[in-house]
Parts: sequence; C-alpha cells; structure tokens
Amino acid sequence: MKSPLGRHDLNPDHLHYQREMAALVRLAKPKIVVETGLDRGISSEYILEAMDAVGEGHLYTIDPLDAKHVCNGSATYSADFMLANPITHPRFTWIRDF
Repeated sequence: MKSPLGRHDLNPDHLHYQREMAALVRLAKPKIVVETGLDRGISSEYILEAMDAVGEGHLYTIDPLDAKHVCNGSATYSADFMLANPITHPRFTWIRDF
C-alpha cells in the first residue's frame, strides 16, 4: 500500500495512529496544524490528505531534520529520505530554520 502522496510503501496494519490523526483533522477541520518532528513524513501525508478532503487547512511542521541533526545517534535514514523525497504540497510548510 502506498502512502497518500505515494512516497512510501506501507504496511496497512501499522497505520492506526495515522488514520486516527486523519479522522481528527476531518472532524475538527482546523485552519492550522502544527506538527513537531517530521521523521519520514508519513503522519504529515495523512494530515494533508485529510485537509484536502475537507478543503481547508495548512500543516506547519517544525523540524531541523537534515544530515547534521540525527536523533539518538541513529542512522541518518530519515534525514536522507526527507532530503531526497521532500513533501511538496500546497498545504505544507516545513520550518527548518529557527
């Protein structure tokens, strides 16, 4: 199964959190959502899909994720993935410099 923007191959059995988040966005119809932490952007894609479904909203994600910022000393997979496959969506702003 592909993620909403087609950037990931996903196991549908592991998407409970993302589906709940999307349902909340569809119900609340927020004008602005602020997300802290991007990782690979899977939750972001589900939030954006829900915003598209209701026809409004903007997602601001705050994360300095790049090759120089690696959490817990882990591999740079997330940073490398996001830099190579950025989310391009009119309702999305990635805040990296703060």
